[in-house]
This record gives sequence, C-alpha cells and structure tokens, in this order.
Amino acid sequence: MPLTSPQPGSPRERILASRLAQRLNKYVPLERIFSGVFWTSAGNVASSLASFASAIVLAKVLGAMYYGQFSVIQSILSVFVILSGPSLGFLATKYIAEHRHANPKRAAVILKLSNISALGLSLLMAAAMLVLAPYLSGTVLRTPELMPELCISAIILLFTGVNGAQLGILSGFEAFRSVALVNISRGATTLLLVTLGGYYYGVRGAILGLAVVAIVVCVVSNYLVDLIVNRHKLPVVSTADLFCELKLLLSFSLPNWLCSMVASLSNMWTSLMLSRSHNGFSQMGVFSAANQFFLILNFIPTIMWQVALPMLSGVAGRRDFVKLRQSYRKLIVINLVMILLLLCVFVPGGGAVMRWLGKDFSGQTPTLVATMATVLVYATASTSWQIMIILEKMWTSLLFVFIYGLVYVGTFVWLQDMGAYGLALARLTAYGSYAFVNVVYVELLLTEKIKSTENGNVS
Repeated sequence: MPLTSPQPGSPRERILASRLAQRLNKYVPLERIFSGVFWTSAGNVASSLASFASAIVLAKVLGAMYYGQFSVIQSILSVFVILSGPSLGFLATKYIAEHRHANPKRAAVILKLSNISALGLSLLMAAAMLVLAPYLSGTVLRTPELMPELCISAIILLFTGVNGAQLGILSGFEAFRSVALVNISRGATTLLLVTLGGYYYGVRGAILGLAVVAIVVCVVSNYLVDLIVNRHKLPVVSTADLFCELKLLLSFSLPNWLCSMVASLSNMWTSLMLSRSHNGFSQMGVFSAANQFFLILNFIPTIMWQVALPMLSGVAGRRDFVKLRQSYRKLIVINLVMILLLLCVFVPGGGAVMRWLGKDFSGQTPTLVATMATVLVYATASTSWQIMIILEKMWTSLLFVFIYGLVYVGTFVWLQDMGAYGLALARLTAYGSYAFVNVVYVELLLTEKIKSTENGNVS
C-alpha cells in the first residue's frame, strides 16, 4: 500500500503511512526494509537465542576448563572459516544486488564465480586443518589429546565456507525469508546437536555436533539458492565469462579476504595468549561465556548490514551519494539507540546467568560489562565498514583492520595479567580505535563523492 494512503488498515500499513515513516522514506526504502528487517530479525533472533542457550548450557555442563578448550578450538576454527567463504559472500551480495535487474548475465557470472571459488577455498582450508592438527594441538595448545577435535573441524570448515557464499547470494537477491530459514535451521540444529553432543561426549561431542550442523545448514542453503536462481531465470554462463570477472577476486575479494585474515589472527592470537597463561583454559571459558552476550546483542548490527548492504549498493550504483550519507547516518543512530535499550536489560540479567554457571564464572561482572559495551563501538564500526565495501575501498579497509589487530594484541600484552577481563578491555579498546578511523574516513570520503558529483552535474 502506498505511504500516502489516508486510511491504512493493518498495523504494518499504519506504520508505513505515519508522518515519521514518510520522512524516513526519503532516505531509505521503508517497504523493502520493513520486509527485510522482519525476516532477517526472525532468523537472526532465532539463531542467536538458540546459539546462546546452547553455549550457556554447554558451559554449565563442561565447566570452565573444558568449555575453555572448546572455545579455543572454535577460535582456531574461526580463522580457517573466515579465510574460505564469507569474503566471497560479500562479493556475491554487492554485485548481484547491483546487476540482477540491469545486467542479469553479469549477476549469473558473479554467482557462479562465488560458488566455485568458495568451494575451492573451503577444500584448501579443510586440508590445511588436517595437516596442521598435530602441530596445533601439540605445540600451540600444548594439549595433544585435542587433535581428533581439530581433525573433525575440517568437516565444519568445508561446509561452512561454501555456506558463506550461498548466504551472500541469497542476500544479493534480497531473499531475506530464505536467509531467515537458513538461520533458523542453524539455530535449531545447534541447540539440539551441540548441547547433546557436549552432554554425552564432552568437547569432542560438541565439535561433532557443530560438524553435523554445518552439513545440514549447507544442504538447506544450497536448496534455497537453486530455487531463487530458477525463479529469476538467470542465463547460463560460460568459462570465458568467468575469466572476464576474475579481476574482481583481486580487486574486491582479496583485500576483503586479507581483512578477515588479520582480524581472525588477532582474535586467535589473543585467545591463545590467554589460554597459555596461568589457569588459562578456565579464564578462556569465562571470557567465552561473557562473549555469548556480545554475540546475542550483535544480532542488531548484523540485521542492519544484512538488510542495508544490498539496498545501499543500489543507491551507490545510481551515484546518489547524498542519500547514501543520509542513510548511513540514520543506520548508526538506529543501531546505537536499540543496543542501549537492550543493554539496560542484558547487563543485570547477564550477572545472574554467570552466577548460575558456577563458582568459576561468578564474580566476573567487569568482564561481562566490558564485553557488552563492545557492541556499541562494533555497531558503529560495522556500519561504516559496509559503506567502504559499497564504495570498493577494500585496501583502505585492510589498513584499518591492521590497526585494529595491532591495538588488540598490543593492549592485551599490556593487560594480560588481568585474564579474561584484560582480554575484554583489549577488544573494547581495539574496536573503539577501529570505529573512530572508519567513521572519520567514511565521512570524508562521502563528502568528497558528493562534491565531485555536484561539480560533474554543473559541468
């Protein structure tokens, strides 16, 4: 229904017909965002709540030390996962969103290129995990008995990497309902399989549960991608067409891949530093338990950039940089207001949950507060970061991520004696510096783009 309808009927129509909605519609397409936010929220909330519940129960079942081992394995796994599919997912989202109507053939080429590249990288990362498992367990973690768990992680790598590209494709088509179905299936299977695996078979059972979850989610997302490709009737592409777009892997995906690598290595390095300190696995378990609140609050910025990235890519494609800047600023404000409201609920509740987990987790309120506060700066940083993706400033983004890594590792070296609380403070400091340089650069960049466009119109 049009926004100017005088007598809207449903609650949704009343919202869209309000005066505030009509003002906001000048900056962002509310009809599309309403649908996108609804389905993305449904999927992310279901997945986040299920993962949160699974992690909290797992921490209770395993205890601080063994939950710390599980968390360190996840930290190592995240480095390999990031290096496979997600960077290609961003490639698919951006370019499919820009070209699916104007140039369907190019959208089809990007789709196929993303899938093939993600499969190749995932196979490479899975093989690397198998080869490095003895070294990582024996030398790095100093816990050789964890080698089977690291070998099982190779299965997770293979299917999660492929799924990263598939989710990027679905987002590029703005198939938010399909993305929601994928996330709901991930949440449901995680809650069931990881929790049961950990309860009956400890750390190894939890990792096996994650492997089965990765397989199920990949099958579901692959089916949904096939449906949407058939619906849009994309043209068949040749090998020659793929070679013509290989430059995108160097100009867009390579720097994005390097960004992911730097950030993941920083996270893994600090986790390993903590785990190898006195009482390290227990401290890592405490940090990971507190981090579950960061992850569940993080669904807000995640929803925003998942919905906004394909839409704002279209705005940038039309070179409407004034609208792009206005929308970008609105998104930051919306993110911060919603997170602040949720923090009023989660901070008191988080302390109660940590006490319920047991004596090893209680008394960690400072760690919990520092972890939750990180969501505010992360939300700001992620919003400005997606503008850099849209404007293809990936090499500059790599420089800023490198700064993040230096600050994170350097600060934790200084605060290492503070254990989990020191790691939480180090990450808060790193994201704060990263958000600052991102916001300043994006504001200068958009101002320059607006002036350049206005001068071009005058000429």
